[in-house]
Amino acid sequence: MVWLTISSEGIFHIERIVGSISSETYSDMITNDALAAFHTSTDLNTVENIWSLIVRRLHTGYESLKNEDEPWAKIQRVVAAITKEEVLSYIRSMENRLLNVVQRQGLYAQ
Repeated sequence: MVWLTISSEGIFHIERIVGSISSETYSDMITNDALAAFHTSTDLNTVENIWSLIVRRLHTGYESLKNEDEPWAKIQRVVAAITKEEVLSYIRSMENRLLNVVQRQGLYAQ
């Protein structure tokens, strides 16, 4: 699992978690990172939108990964390349995305 912390300052924390974590540890991680709680709608969740960006970049080009450490290294490279301005673009678009969701009465908005 990869834990990523995002703010208006950009991406400031990435951590690889091997194995599983307890609900208590997960709760502590969220509290410690002070993440926003827009988790009910991916349209309104900046973290989900950033992960979508990461996944799209991970899948550009074909790269044969030889062991379980290589995907982690690739994730770190992709995350390091995401700029503060890219993160801010998702945050700045929140008002428009919120209005879109309201207009669609809570339905998924593109």
